[in-house]
Amino acid sequence: MKQDPSLQTRLSDTRGSRAGIGFFRLWYRIFGYAHCKGMVWFVTFFYMLFDSGARKRVDPYLRHRFPHAGILGRCRHRWCLFAHQGLCLLRQELFAQLGIQYENVYDSPEARRVADSEKSGVLLYSHFGPWQLMMRGMATSRNTVNFLAQDDRNVTIDKMKSFSGEFPAGKVVPVHAGPGSLFALEQALERNELIAVMGDRNFEEAPLQVDFLGEKADFPVAAFYLAARRKCPVVCLFARPDGKGSYVLEFCEAMEVEMKGRSREQLRPYLERYVRHLEELCMKYPYDCFTMTDPWRR
Repeated sequence: MKQDPSLQTRLSDTRGSRAGIGFFRLWYRIFGYAHCKGMVWFVTFFYMLFDSGARKRVDPYLRHRFPHAGILGRCRHRWCLFAHQGLCLLRQELFAQLGIQYENVYDSPEARRVADSEKSGVLLYSHFGPWQLMMRGMATSRNTVNFLAQDDRNVTIDKMKSFSGEFPAGKVVPVHAGPGSLFALEQALERNELIAVMGDRNFEEAPLQVDFLGEKADFPVAAFYLAARRKCPVVCLFARPDGKGSYVLEFCEAMEVEMKGRSREQLRPYLERYVRHLEELCMKYPYDCFTMTDPWRR
């Protein structure tokens, strides 16, 4: 595994300061959630205008999702994306107060079996929608879930906070451990535990390139490789809004990965199925995709 240079100063490192989160908590107590949402849109308008670093990180995705947008259109798309990210952070902090609920939707009986059983399996999720809240939802499983995740430098919005106390079923395998990370995940599968791996952010030296939003993009295949080695299924998992303030956890059909020999090209059909799911959701909910990197960069 490699460290993506674009992540050395990530957007999340400078978002969600303690003072900012405290301000929104106070605003919520005084004025309620509707006014909090309005304030998020107000604050992110200035990010759209003055934060060149944030614009640089979201523009690759927006160029591909809205290829015909002009200057004003691109500004509007940036603002909407920043606002939706801010609302996700707000809902994460106000999770208990807002009573956010998840509805689990399974595309197949096999997907339900993987999610509910005490046998090994791979959950492939994405930086889409309230993905950190989704980690909480997965960590309440009756089976232990091992998350391959990158440490948050910003402790105020540290996702690791989700895995203590009420979420004892969640464990974190740090990305920076390199080959040791893959070994730890394989050991978890041997213990008949679940592993959860991000499918849309590459940390590999030799990713596969597949079509995504009109151009070849780099995607990792470690999740499929581990599933093939351990002969366990892969289920793509997405969190999407339900239009009522809560979310749907969508478990797509289970994929039984087969791999003969060492050629990673054999994993392409499975990767393409995941990317098609991600692309369809990006088309339907364009401002809930928080890739924040440039997978199209060569």
